[in-house]
Amino acid sequence: MFETFGISAQAESAYSLLLADPGLDPSALTLALDGPADAAVAELIERGLVTPHQAKGRRFRVEPPERALELLIAQEEAALEARRAALADLRGGVADLVAEFVNGRSEVFGGLIEQVIGADAVRSRLYQLAVAARREVWTVNPGPAPSRRALAASRSMDELTRARGVRSRSIFSTAVQISEAMREYLGEVVAAGDEVRLHPDPPVLLFVIDGETAVVPVDTESPGRGALVLHSPALVQPLIVLHRTLWQAAQPFDGQGEAWDAQEDRLHRIVAMLAEGHKDETIARRLDLSVRTVRRLISLAVERLAAESRFQAGVHAARRGWVRAEG
Repeated sequence: MFETFGISAQAESAYSLLLADPGLDPSALTLALDGPADAAVAELIERGLVTPHQAKGRRFRVEPPERALELLIAQEEAALEARRAALADLRGGVADLVAEFVNGRSEVFGGLIEQVIGADAVRSRLYQLAVAARREVWTVNPGPAPSRRALAASRSMDELTRARGVRSRSIFSTAVQISEAMREYLGEVVAAGDEVRLHPDPPVLLFVIDGETAVVPVDTESPGRGALVLHSPALVQPLIVLHRTLWQAAQPFDGQGEAWDAQEDRLHRIVAMLAEGHKDETIARRLDLSVRTVRRLISLAVERLAAESRFQAGVHAARRGWVRAEG
């Protein structure tokens, strides 16, 4: 029972023997343990489970099992608290390193706009903003489903912000539901009390922190190149309005439901139009989507159909019944 708390098997056996007979002398205890008793007794004394006692007929005072368990739990909790404090100190040290890293890769204009260069520096700046958030973080995520590694990083960040009472409101492309790992992650987010909605065509990557700071890509076509961190209310407020507008047009995530069905139907229609020879621009216009979103959905369809090209995707889609046969 005590091995969970790091008590050796020899010490636990010694405890049981002394609990039954506190008057056992070292030689009798050694004989009963079939080995030296000194180390086991010393371990029990160190953990407070037994104490030397000189009363007649008793060499040790042995804590009863329920008291022993409470003592061990209290020791474990104290160790965990000390570990948390040490980790908090480490996090403070990391914050200094992150600040040094970001400052070397960013430029500030009038205290209202920062330009951060490079994907790594942008991630570090977002980390800074997230750990400094006081109330809420709003996001718009137009890209495809992130990798499992990126999702693991997102989970760590989510835990960090939730522990401080910061809530999130996130908009993702409906296309991310193709990924089982992403559906699982979004389910976790919703179960934790945060809000998630799906939009057919989110226009831009966006972060809004506490309604005071916003982050957008320097180049919407290549978000990894860098980001602009906006502090001016005149620049942040329109982005808040954009997020609210997208939020109203989006559907709540429920794992499957209408958003999933709509996404499946959209993929089928896109593949059907590809098979008919339509160009990306024509498909985008007919479905009222951006060309970028259409191309992303085509890539998803190719992946879903295990195809190596658009043409092969059309062949596979016909076999699966996504495309109606002629005649």
